[in-house]
Amino acid sequence: MLNKMDTNKIRILLAVAETHSISTAAKVLKITPPAVSQSIKAIEKDLGFQLFARVGKKLMPSELTLELCRISSEYFRAIGDLINGDDNPIYQGKLRVGAVPEFGNGWLVPKASLYLTTHDKVSLQLTFSDTKKLIHELLDYKIDIAFLDGGSHLDEFQQFHVTEIANEELVMCSSAKFYKDHFKSGASLSNLQRVNHIPYHDGKEGVYKWYQHHFKRTPKIKFNLTVDSSRGVLIAVKQNLGIGVVPRYMLTESIADKEIVVLFPKGKQLLSSVVCCQLKDKVPSRIEKDFLSFCSQ
Repeated sequence: MLNKMDTNKIRILLAVAETHSISTAAKVLKITPPAVSQSIKAIEKDLGFQLFARVGKKLMPSELTLELCRISSEYFRAIGDLINGDDNPIYQGKLRVGAVPEFGNGWLVPKASLYLTTHDKVSLQLTFSDTKKLIHELLDYKIDIAFLDGGSHLDEFQQFHVTEIANEELVMCSSAKFYKDHFKSGASLSNLQRVNHIPYHDGKEGVYKWYQHHFKRTPKIKFNLTVDSSRGVLIAVKQNLGIGVVPRYMLTESIADKEIVVLFPKGKQLLSSVVCCQLKDKVPSRIEKDFLSFCSQ
């Protein structure tokens, strides 16, 4: 029965779920492996189902176990917040934050560094990955919040609170040499269709969005090279391998050095939103609320 589960057993359960190991959990908790094993067996007996399945050398939690861990974590965090009180100026603990790489490196890291200068008892764990992977990290409770591209992936899920954080301008760029070789008569639609385009993450949404924005249509486009990030697009562009869409802030030095040319520099800006996603059924911690408030300033 649930009323037999004391807080020590719950802490042991959380440790095993996080470490995927009886022995590692025992080291973390500073108790013996048999004590951990006995507690897990006791919980399984109380609940009436198996908590973990052995996959290779790892103990993998079931879906029910993950849900139990989530509820238990919320319980301990709520108790901590109650003890600290909302008026307590001291914030302490860990916040797990995910972000798409370019936004993470260019915006989140400076923000996080500034936040930590005034919150020395807080630790931030930053994870940079693509939007789809970060969505699944959120759903698996591996991260607390995520800063994502505001795109079609989010339409698939109704479990999130979505808040727009920032807008970044997307531009199509070319190296100065490539522009001179391929666009002598200008960057017309027909000339653009003749050259190679470089997308990233095997996703061509940014390129198609650029054509819709400037030409009100999506023409047939050549894609001969795919890279893993906007930074990879810029490197390939500088190597004269084609043209690509990147955030404008990445081009400041290259434009000043006349190394990169922006196509349609005076046209109407194409803006892409960056949004913050949080699970609706997860109660945000004091640190989470404070960090997001800081980021919105």
